[in-house]
Amino acid sequence: MLKKLILIFFLIQYISFAEIILDVSDTTVSLNQTFNLSVIFKNEKQKKFKINGIENFKILTTSTQSNTSIINTKVTKEIVYNYKLLPIKEGEFKLFIKNLKSNEIFIKVTTTSTSNINQKKDIFFKTNDLKKTYYYGEKIVFENHLISKKNINGLNIVSQDDFTNFSKKDMTPKNYDGKYIRIEGEKAIDLTIQKYILTPIQSGKFEINPTVLEVTTTSFDSFFDKNEYISSEKKSINILPLPEKNKPQNFSGIVGDFKVDYKYEKQNNNIVLKLKIRGEGNLDYLENLNINSNDFNIFQSVKNSNEIVMNNKVFVEKEFEIIFIPNKNGKVKISEIKIPYFNINKKDYENLIINKQIFNISGVKEEKKQEIIKNKENKENKENKITEDIQKENTNNIVYKEVEIKQINKQDDFKLYFYILLIVNIFYLLIKIVVIISNKKNRKNKIKLKNLKNSKNIKEFYNNYIAIIKNKYNINLKNTRKSELKKINQEILEIFEILEEKLVKNKDLNKTEKINLIKEIKKICK
Repeated sequence: MLKKLILIFFLIQYISFAEIILDVSDTTVSLNQTFNLSVIFKNEKQKKFKINGIENFKILTTSTQSNTSIINTKVTKEIVYNYKLLPIKEGEFKLFIKNLKSNEIFIKVTTTSTSNINQKKDIFFKTNDLKKTYYYGEKIVFENHLISKKNINGLNIVSQDDFTNFSKKDMTPKNYDGKYIRIEGEKAIDLTIQKYILTPIQSGKFEINPTVLEVTTTSFDSFFDKNEYISSEKKSINILPLPEKNKPQNFSGIVGDFKVDYKYEKQNNNIVLKLKIRGEGNLDYLENLNINSNDFNIFQSVKNSNEIVMNNKVFVEKEFEIIFIPNKNGKVKISEIKIPYFNINKKDYENLIINKQIFNISGVKEEKKQEIIKNKENKENKENKITEDIQKENTNNIVYKEVEIKQINKQDDFKLYFYILLIVNIFYLLIKIVVIISNKKNRKNKIKLKNLKNSKNIKEFYNNYIAIIKNKYNINLKNTRKSELKKINQEILEIFEILEEKLVKNKDLNKTEKINLIKEIKKICK
């Protein structure tokens, strides 16, 4: 009886203090600042819940923990769901749990984040200066540097912009090109995380979303690792369309500020124009010059093209060679050549000018020479052929029929058969090797799929999945960026993210989830 009374007493104490609490590490954050949100079920049974307002934030990580304590006969049991969040947009947002009684939390997101404030931190992002406006076709240098006063033991890009409104040339150095610098006398390391040349593919106002890094660090005077989430700032740029006023008819899309160097050379009876265009801007669309002439056959080619980034600008140099082959003797003229472009500094259309030239041509031979060469080639092609004219008498007509009899060389035929047989055998051997390797891989995958089915927990399932993908595609999922995985195979990435989330929460797959995932993995491995 006494035991029952004690049990009832504890139960009353447990129920009387049941509540759901939302708690945050900070109520005012900037766009590039991460913060923690906790959902605490205090003396409350675990229930399904949805946090209203969380759609305004990017969830970086989640974790769960539970605690039980007894103080002065009061039992307190807590289940805590932890979220690492990053704001998506500016504003004031209310967080609360729908359909369950909980407190409300208001988060204010501001854009305030300057380089001076950043430099007071031990680790931060530094983005290069971008202009507020660019022209369509103008090349944009975009760089994100991670500056750290701590030792960096590892980093992973959690999320980044996909640059859908730009074409992107990736110039990010391997291993991030780390170098030591000093900030206000303190030693720090500078890593180039992103270095892109962006070219707008349409006009309009666009935002470049923050890049989020998971960084494992230790301070220079400590031996303990720490995982941190660092975010860059969101950037806004306006892409202006090229003006229609004064646009030349033969404008090919060249944008920048350029100079031209050129010279004409006479090589025998041909004239060669060597041309170099250089400056700041975009020459990608210039492949051929607009040249028309009845006096020449004209052949154009790009001999060299270089592009470098310097002082936050893109400098280009492109070399052309144009060969003019005269059609006649005497004085021939190459007319003035104009190369139109849009000058981004003067905000107007201009022309690069190549002055006209006059040449005296002699020695262009008659077409007879070409006919003789052609007849000679035809004669050589008809060697080893015997033509027999057979006259057949008809009532009013004589018919000539040409019969071609090819010479047969037995020795040549033997060589031909030998080479054909050799090629067939080599081809057969290659196919056999490919089949053996493929079967070997398939056998390995069957064993690994069996291991997958027999996985006792989420960790085993996760490791077996990584092994299967490595065997099939030669990809190490742990060391491959998610953006690269997305390009290779979207399904591989989706399954990997599901398993990662389960692993972080230390939550095993239920029977249905396990069966469905194995089916999907089998499809991927076919």
